[in-house]
Amino acid sequence: MSETILEYYRKQGISTEHGVDEDWDKHIKRRKKLYRQLGIPVLAIKGSSILEIGPGGGHNTLPMLTEWEAAHVDLAEPNETARKELEEKFQNNCVPKDKYTIYSDALEEYQTSLKYDIVIAEGFLHAQKNWRKCLHTLSGLTHENSIVIVTCTDEISVYVEKMKRAVLRFLVKDVEGHKDKIEALKHIMEPQLGSLRGMSRSVEDWIEDQIFMPHAEEYMTIGKAIEYYENDFDVLGASQNIFVDYSWFKDYEYDYLTSYKKQYDEKKHMFLVAGDDNEVYRTAEENMQLEMAVLRANEAARKVEEKALDIAELILMIQNVTHATVNPIVKKFNDEVISIIQRIAENRDINWEEYKVYMGCFGKTMQYLSFIKK
Repeated sequence: MSETILEYYRKQGISTEHGVDEDWDKHIKRRKKLYRQLGIPVLAIKGSSILEIGPGGGHNTLPMLTEWEAAHVDLAEPNETARKELEEKFQNNCVPKDKYTIYSDALEEYQTSLKYDIVIAEGFLHAQKNWRKCLHTLSGLTHENSIVIVTCTDEISVYVEKMKRAVLRFLVKDVEGHKDKIEALKHIMEPQLGSLRGMSRSVEDWIEDQIFMPHAEEYMTIGKAIEYYENDFDVLGASQNIFVDYSWFKDYEYDYLTSYKKQYDEKKHMFLVAGDDNEVYRTAEENMQLEMAVLRANEAARKVEEKALDIAELILMIQNVTHATVNPIVKKFNDEVISIIQRIAENRDINWEEYKVYMGCFGKTMQYLSFIKK
């Protein structure tokens, strides 16, 4: 990765965790549902010492301070733009200054003797080149029964966004200037994002993160995160919650972590499309074939961005994904992506309303995972 996420944010002078102007009650309900799926009732936040790494503008931090009575929140945010937004948001919402402390450190630089009740690294860790080192650092900031919350992703869950990214970057390849590219894409993305149920980010934020964010070299997947932490942490919950555990409570020797990793391998195809909760059974081997097809398509899309590959190769890789999936939405999405790419290459006009599946299709790009220290 030639440029890190933090370098990208600093270079563009942006912070992308603002949230959009929305009903505050909806935001609270959304966060409460997330914590419920993660096995964390909001009562657990009351009186807790919390560390949040990379909180951005603090949109997701605020409920812990104003609604759920966290004792104190330390925020490690190396992005100056985000720190300014944090201060402004907390002041505008009358958060007492003794309830939070903002540090200018990245996770790798943050040093303290404190051990926190809850540690949150949301929205960035899964794409970090050194995510294993970061998990180790997070562990060192916890005590027995501390909770760690991270976000994960994999090639399957970002596939739809990777294809949208390839299409949109191909579309504005001749537009000069970063801000001009974003402005050129806004009118296309506004109706697309407007169709996404539960969308809580601005169009500009989504474009910054999904279309122009530097590529990750290796994703921290659910399976890899569980495997890394399995000696020191128990899994508390997940969102999307794909795990079931039918063992009896007295069966304390039941190896649920091995079961969870197996379930992830058999269910990760469900991350392809947002809103799709049809649990079609697939074997780990079938999903491995799907994952490899998706990986090759994602790599081909990146090469098209870098102008190092003819679009014919990308089209072939997309067709291979079509053959590897049984999801009818993804099959139709792929057909429309190929049609759009061909029209762009031929300098033909695009009527975006004709591509209804492309316009309304999004992936489940991030999965939350919570752990509790043994």
